Order: sequence, then structure tokens, then C-alpha cells
Amino acid sequence: MSKKGENRELRDNKDAIKYLRKVTHKLIIDSKQYDQGDLDALFGDAALLRMLYYKSKKSHPLINKFNPTSLTMFSYFNLKHDLDYGPMEYARFKKHGNFIDTFLFHPAFSEERRELSFSEWWNKEYVFKLGNTKLTRQEVIRVEANQIGSAHFDDNVNKNYYDLLNGDTGYHFNLISGEEVIPINLQNAIIRAIIHETILSFKKASLIDESYHPNFDYNLTQQVNTVRKLKPMDKIKK
Repeated sequence: MSKKGENRELRDNKDAIKYLRKVTHKLIIDSKQYDQGDLDALFGDAALLRMLYYKSKKSHPLINKFNPTSLTMFSYFNLKHDLDYGPMEYARFKKHGNFIDTFLFHPAFSEERRELSFSEWWNKEYVFKLGNTKLTRQEVIRVEANQIGSAHFDDNVNKNYYDLLNGDTGYHFNLISGEEVIPINLQNAIIRAIIHETILSFKKASLIDESYHPNFDYNLTQQVNTVRKLKPMDKIKK
């Protein structure tokens, strides 16, 4: 947002291309760290995705410089059930003596990879749903960047989203030992999926040419449990 009387200069498309590649370069680097076990490596990337995609009254997304109406985006989501996590599975890790119960994205968890128009991909397709909690990519990135702490830390945040982060919405279950398991931080897996879809889509559209070799298997091998598919008999918090 410009200040009154501030001298401004119109930027050309070369700047747009340069910054698109800077953004995707950072996303690729962070994804590599995440794929190697740093589950906090994507923190802050929602702000980059917001700059890339999110349109508001006061700002225009970088993607607008690249004719998004002609852009098709890969999607690994195709939610069909009342409670649907899409291509995510529960995973348990042990770090510093503590268990971490969370979710992982893996393309192999998806029934199919589809291609959508940019508008449908960003504004309409749900990446999580349960009852009244239905989140699109736009909503995940907006709340994560503007409220949770990626770009702003707000005292009051979207309740549906916050409940999903803390595991108050979604599956929870009991182990044989009687321990209650409440997986948290689904947003990390969703953001990893959005980044993966973004990089593949941009490479197909020849917007970027940086090499990208994700390793979704490593984190799976670091679990203290085998991949456990969530089943309807698990308890559900709404």
C-alpha cells in the first residue's frame, strides 16, 4: 500500500518473472527441508503463497501477471466424503523424547491427479471438510498468513481453522494402551501439497525451470508407527 505523496514507478514483466522465480525457489528449498524431517520448515511459506495467489481490495497477486485464466493447476484433492482429509495420512514421530502426532501429504495417497482451472483450484475446491468446516486453498493460505503468524500474529483467529490446527476438529482415537491420540497441524501437510501442486503446474506452464526432486518417502520411514489409514470407526470431533 502506497503512502500519500510517495513517488512510485511502474514495474515491468521482467520484475514479475524474477520474483515468481524467487518465490518458487524459496518454496522448493523449504520443501526439501520439510521432506528431510524438519516439520516446521514450511512456517512462513503461507505468506509467500499469499503474495503469489491472494487477491484483496488493496493488493494484487503476482499470478495476475501471468494470465491465470489460461493456467491449469494440478490437484491431488478430490474430496467425496463427509469427513475427508484427501491425500493425507496420520503419522507419529518421536523427537526429543516426545511424540508428535500429525499428518503427512504424499501423492501416492491421492486416488488421482486432476487438472483444474486456476479459479476452481484456488477459490472453489475443498482441501478439507467436516460438517460446517470446509476449507479451500484460498482460505487456508489467507488465515495462515494473515492471522496465525506466517505474516501476522492475531489475537483473534478463525475458529474453524484454529480448531483444525489443534486437533479439536477431526479424527482422534485411542491406542491399545488407552492413550488418546489427537493429530495436529494438518495445515503443514496441506501447505506441502499446495506447494507441490504449484511447482508442478508452473513447470508444466514453463513459468519456472528450476529442478525439483521431492522425497515424500523419507518422512514415512521416520515414523514410529507404520502408515495408519484413518477409518470411520475412529472417533470424530466436530
